[in-house]
Amino acid sequence: MRPPFSEKPFVKVITKCGPIILLITAVAMDLVEKRSQSTDDITQEFILLSGLVFSMIGDACLVYPSCFLLGLLSFAVTQVLYAVLFEGGPHLFVDADRGSVAAAATIGTISLTVYLGLLSNMSKVTKPLAFLYCCLISFMLWSAVVKVQRETNDWTIFGAVGAGFFYMSDLLLATDKWGVRIPLAQYLILGTYYTAQLFIVVAVLSPAQIALCFLYVRWGYFSAAKSLKLLSKCLPVVLLWVWAWYCVTSTEPEGLRSVLLVALGVSILGDALLVFPTAAPGGILAFAVAQLLYAGLFWTSAAEMSVSLALTAAGTVLLVGLVIASRFLKKTPTHQRSWISIVILCYFLLLSTMLWAATVRCLVQPHYSSAAGATGALLFYASDVLIAASALYSSPWLKGRTLIMALYYAAQLLIVISIEGVFIIS
Repeated sequence: MRPPFSEKPFVKVITKCGPIILLITAVAMDLVEKRSQSTDDITQEFILLSGLVFSMIGDACLVYPSCFLLGLLSFAVTQVLYAVLFEGGPHLFVDADRGSVAAAATIGTISLTVYLGLLSNMSKVTKPLAFLYCCLISFMLWSAVVKVQRETNDWTIFGAVGAGFFYMSDLLLATDKWGVRIPLAQYLILGTYYTAQLFIVVAVLSPAQIALCFLYVRWGYFSAAKSLKLLSKCLPVVLLWVWAWYCVTSTEPEGLRSVLLVALGVSILGDALLVFPTAAPGGILAFAVAQLLYAGLFWTSAAEMSVSLALTAAGTVLLVGLVIASRFLKKTPTHQRSWISIVILCYFLLLSTMLWAATVRCLVQPHYSSAAGATGALLFYASDVLIAASALYSSPWLKGRTLIMALYYAAQLLIVISIEGVFIIS
């Protein structure tokens, strides 16, 4: 499989830094707008903008092996800025409670274990810098977790999720560079890294414009035909995102609107990536995140249902997913089955969880909005089943994918309607 970027270093720098440049643009626009209003505090936006700029410098440096240490130092500055963004500082040690101490112990143990495990493969110059960076990113993650413990809301949760993805991305990078080779390493590292930056930006800014700007990620580096296909495929969900932004109210239950907007934004990113065969793993990862977010939207307590009914619903959808995955793997080249099997099984597990959560919500809270959500989840599931079937069987009505896309767009529409129904009508 070809790498996700061009082999030419300059083109690779532009392509790799493109998403971060878009986020820098979004933050800069918000900063200029707030600066014109003298009553608004722009400290957070300025720190975030500085962190993104140093991230972009680090991204560019890591393209060239000779600039690796400079890139490491750039990202070290980013971790310091993000820690300040999450209100990290010496006071965290002074005011530490049991929860923050437990979080620090957990993060520190993981970081130290990984560092010691990879230490033997590092050069003498790299060892102290890697240790410093390990301490900084661990402190950044801990600051984000402590902020959630002390002030739980949508934005602190988004920040902690972003910090977690950043930590995961660097963990994968270090393991692949100094430990064992990871299949699809670049896709996994960059996928978690871009997700991290997006969540951290959303934690400070409103989700407006951020999900939409990701529609243009890597757009300008492909042919006009690909751009047209990208536009036609993503436009319906983009319009749904805009509709959800303007029409869904922000009343109780708190947080669902933000989760819906992020889920639709991640779906747009997945649609865009799946246009390009070399970026397909990134598209699958994006939709896996979307399924997890949609499952959170539909989740409700299953205590009012019998255990047998809940297990039957979950088992049925999971069984279908496993059957499809196993049939698909039979036609997959042997040398690719090790990683494809994990990707497909994990995706169908999340997809099945989303459908199960929507079904449970519909049965526990019978209402037209919950029924719309369950129907949308079922159509989403059916669309992905047909995608798998189109890879297994050659059929004229599957080849054009008209039915697949119709089911997918109808699914997204019904899911948005179900959440809007919760806010506006019920």
